[in-house]
Amino acid sequence: MEKTFLLSVTHELKTPVAAVKLQLETLNSEGLTESQKAQLLKTALRETRRLQDLTENILLATRLDNNHQGIHKELISLRTIVYQEAERYRSLHGLKVEINDEDEGRMHGDFQMMTSLVSNLLDNATKYGGRELVKIHLSKKDHHVILTVADQGQGIPDNEKDKIFTRFYRIGNEETRSSKGTGLGLFICATVVRLHHGQISVSDNHPNGSIFAITFPA
Repeated sequence: MEKTFLLSVTHELKTPVAAVKLQLETLNSEGLTESQKAQLLKTALRETRRLQDLTENILLATRLDNNHQGIHKELISLRTIVYQEAERYRSLHGLKVEINDEDEGRMHGDFQMMTSLVSNLLDNATKYGGRELVKIHLSKKDHHVILTVADQGQGIPDNEKDKIFTRFYRIGNEETRSSKGTGLGLFICATVVRLHHGQISVSDNHPNGSIFAITFPA
């Protein structure tokens, strides 16, 4: 899995760098309309953010794996993070997101880590849920904050549900897989949840897809 991870990271790093380079070289051409320039800049920014997300995930995974978490807990609103990341994925990736927020989701947590948690859940839904609607539900019950993210993608086989939170693990055959990724996203999610004394699980969404459910003490 480590060998696969290194190959994946190499590809994931090269792709956005090459894309940004192409957009900037094209921007340097003459005769472009303002609309064309705007589109090239938008694409370059999207790929730059993709590169930034990848870098942040690698750095965070290294910190978590080496027990250098450096958690800085404060009173945060999970709803604020959900809306912030949902808007970002709508803007950058065209992801369709529906949010049902019954509660503000106030809890003591590390803002950056919780942002990474929500970001990785949405990234996972983007990769494996196609462009179908992603539903996010935020509620509170018995002094616990509950966050669920439901996609309408290909789903996860029962025999792999316990493996997807392992570092570097990715579903399917590496040689035939078309989705991008490094196998770090759900590992980061599970570790962040554990460090916040919460629980994370995955179940089937009907008729298609997966539901990730996270519970935190409020």
